[in-house]
Amino acid sequence: MRLREMRNEIEDSVDPPVEESMVLDSMGDTELEAPGGESETVAQVLERGGTETYGTTVELYESILGNLSEAYVGRKGYDDRGPNLEPKEHVSF
Repeated sequence: MRLREMRNEIEDSVDPPVEESMVLDSMGDTELEAPGGESETVAQVLERGGTETYGTTVELYESILGNLSEAYVGRKGYDDRGPNLEPKEHVSF
């Protein structure tokens, strides 16, 4: 499942407030697809967080987003605001 689909899945599967154990029972085996083709389950993601109760579906969704592995990060170290370090063609007028 892609991350953008996860929010709807949470809203369909969870009735907050909800204990983490209930989330794991209903959707812990759901696999989240990383951009590079790797995946991990909701259970693997949530075990990094340590939250016992989610008061809203937004809290649960944000907990999942906040605990994703590096596989979900785009280009590591990329900065479109810093100097461009690639060699440029010298232009003479």
